[in-house]
Amino acid sequence: MAKHEGETFQHQKAKADVAQACMQAGYTVTLEAIGEGWRADVLATPSNSAKGQIAFEVQWSPLTLDECVLRQRRYAADDIRGCWLFRQPPRELVRHTDAGRMLRARRDLPLFHLWINADHSFAVSLNGVLIPLGPFVAALLQRQIRFCDQIIAAANQIVRGAFLSIPCPHCGGMTAIYHVQARLLSRCGIAFTPDEAWLSPAFAFHPRVIAAARAYAETHHYHLGKLARSEGGEFTFHCVRCEGAISYAALNMALYGTHALEQAYETDSFEVRMNDAQTPNAHVPHWCYSHQNTFCAL
Repeated sequence: MAKHEGETFQHQKAKADVAQACMQAGYTVTLEAIGEGWRADVLATPSNSAKGQIAFEVQWSPLTLDECVLRQRRYAADDIRGCWLFRQPPRELVRHTDAGRMLRARRDLPLFHLWINADHSFAVSLNGVLIPLGPFVAALLQRQIRFCDQIIAAANQIVRGAFLSIPCPHCGGMTAIYHVQARLLSRCGIAFTPDEAWLSPAFAFHPRVIAAARAYAETHHYHLGKLARSEGGEFTFHCVRCEGAISYAALNMALYGTHALEQAYETDSFEVRMNDAQTPNAHVPHWCYSHQNTFCAL
């Protein structure tokens, strides 16, 4: 591959690796393809049709989001799918999560973060997981990567809960409650927090969670009060002593800003296996990667 002025060896190698992956997937490859207002580093064309072309752009230097969107629209005007691999993604798309820096997904802009490994090979970051560049390109060509505007929980989950004691807002006595971590796995393997709060019936008051919590309480000497609806109709915990309903506000206040909950998960936690379709979902736009076509959206 001829080196263009200003391009580094690594930039050239990344483009060559993309081209090789396309050819191994059975595509015809055109390097530095030129069209109406666009120029693609690698243009991949299915061997049996001129339709279904995809243009790969390996973007080594910074590029504004607006310029990227403009170029993507030019590809779309020629019925070409685009895929952008950025060494330095536009800052407007970067978001910080518990899993580190991730990119905001946009349906109109398949844009991914390209990383250089210590052995000078390349990987693409997708939902916090690094995928080798070749397999990533192959998955994209085989339509194993699809944009989904929401995350759907997988049917089988393991949910963690933990016990702790808090003062009753009515009588002041200590009463036991349990907290459930609202962290699930999506169909495509992403860890996420559902839109519903941790106190929703899908979590703290799911029948399986209640059964597991009561069993744990009996063997670990926690005195758990009744779990029932309050006068306001909300399902909540009740004090073991006075049976007063503990409101969401009181529960959150007791848990907020303390290390008690973190310590509880280290010493007094239990697990529940959930295997029904009632687990909640979340509105999280993302690029869904699935080998078995079990995407988060149909």
